[in-house]
Amino acid sequence: MKYLSIFFILFLYGCGGTREYRLQEPQEIPIEKTLPGYVNLKVFSPPKYQDNLGLYKYNVQLKEAITKQYEFSLQKLFEGGLKEKRTETNIHVTSLDTSIFPISGLVIDIRVFLKIEIFDANMGKLKTLKIYGFGSAEDGNKALQKAVANSFHQLIPTVEELFIRS
Repeated sequence: MKYLSIFFILFLYGCGGTREYRLQEPQEIPIEKTLPGYVNLKVFSPPKYQDNLGLYKYNVQLKEAITKQYEFSLQKLFEGGLKEKRTETNIHVTSLDTSIFPISGLVIDIRVFLKIEIFDANMGKLKTLKIYGFGSAEDGNKALQKAVANSFHQLIPTVEELFIRS
């Protein structure tokens, strides 16, 4: 009986595996108007989010996904595009929490909770937001793409509002 239980545990361990999810390409987000000037982006996040659920380990390349999507979308939102150095608008994105829910092996649900701080040229804080992005798809890579794009989509009205006020 002892050997049978050891064999069963090893069998289950061998049936599992690691699921690796990363952003293949940024999602196209419709941007109606561009904003003047340049923008600087900094992402503060662990490189990957890991979770063990059931037989599988899940690795989500979170920092890379946030960086790719936000750089791609900010390039289009600001006339001048992205710059490495401080600019008129500086955006800091901090990953607060991430969760992954495989639903019956059919759908992967990924949720990201981000704190976004927007600073002016003198690094005076203009606005702090907490944004919750979510995405579901059969493919975990697509779910991650939707989650990060969803979070950026929620950021657009706030950034536009800051430019209307100034």
